[in-house]
Amino acid sequence: MLTATEQRTLWSLGQGTNVVECVASSHPLGMELRYVMNGRLLMSRVFDSWERLANQSQVWREGLQLRGWLEEYPFGRVYRSA
Repeated sequence: MLTATEQRTLWSLGQGTNVVECVASSHPLGMELRYVMNGRLLMSRVFDSWERLANQSQVWREGLQLRGWLEEYPFGRVYRSA
């Protein structure tokens, strides 16, 4: 679980010069899942359980990977996972 001020990047995917991050953070009503592209918040959802948040995070990630988005590594390198 996350503390009141903690936030955690769950994953990061890249395509070309774009980067999408999925970030979990605390929220007064539970936990917030943020979908961030190139540092800009595109959407967020609030969940009452870590399990539901993790499931939605996986749905977002798989959708991007099906469209060719790749894992990001430090220094902006992108690689294709096996």
